[in-house]
Amino acid sequence: MSDDAERHYELAVALSRDVLKGILLINGGAASALIALTDKTSKDYSLAVLWFGCGAIAAIVSTAFGYFSQLYYANHRLNVGQGDSGTRSHQFHQLYQALAILSVIASLALSVLGMMVAVNVARGH
Repeated sequence: MSDDAERHYELAVALSRDVLKGILLINGGAASALIALTDKTSKDYSLAVLWFGCGAIAAIVSTAFGYFSQLYYANHRLNVGQGDSGTRSHQFHQLYQALAILSVIASLALSVLGMMVAVNVARGH
């Protein structure tokens, strides 16, 4: 891999990590804020808290899948460098990469669901 491609790859990984941190912060912060708000009002935000909590868990799961994706990608590169095809490692990399992407999408969807439920509770619906 050229130095330019290697640098681009490192930037992509760093950006992905920062996005996951943001998603986790949004979900965890929203859940915490709604727990505090529930204690101060008569409105029940427990369902919204549940969705945001599940979104936070999905973000953590995404991070774990991302880790395994990168681990298998590194193994693939190591195997290819040693003359092996590295096909199995690359297949695992692709699997974990797909699972990481699906987990990110799930986390974002759970955030939106939590927001919709919280707004409906706030409006009295």
